[in-house]
Amino acid sequence: MNRLRSILSQCRADAPLFALALLWVAAIRSGLALLPFPLMRRLLARFARSSNTSDCVDCPLEKQFARAVITASSCVPGATCLTRALAVQVLLARQGYVTRLRFGVANGANKKLAAHAWLETTNGRVILGAWPEGHYTRLPIPKESDVQKVINP
Repeated sequence: MNRLRSILSQCRADAPLFALALLWVAAIRSGLALLPFPLMRRLLARFARSSNTSDCVDCPLEKQFARAVITASSCVPGATCLTRALAVQVLLARQGYVTRLRFGVANGANKKLAAHAWLETTNGRVILGAWPEGHYTRLPIPKESDVQKVINP
């Protein structure tokens, strides 16, 4: 509780944004723990709909949203890079900005597979979840038709 008070005192001006980010981070963390990933993505897409859409190339809100989500995720146990990337993606999508969720893999310690998720603009600039260059191998972005085949065989 003291940690939450400390965080709230630091971001008093952005308290409504922090509260919104905390809500999304907690909901997404819970959803990822309870639901299959394809179902979670469909639910988030439904909540993220906006009447206007544009590429998030020079989005004035991206740093603000990323900072709020990073701060909020420190209050949610088990919030991972995937949780944070999805939360920022939803917040930006609700404002009409299109982004890409990306995944990468690497050999971690003891030859165990390590994975990472991050959020990019449509032109490839990282919004959230930067990684050491060359550490993770990017997985290709599947075509929408391939995703639909996996979700709805």
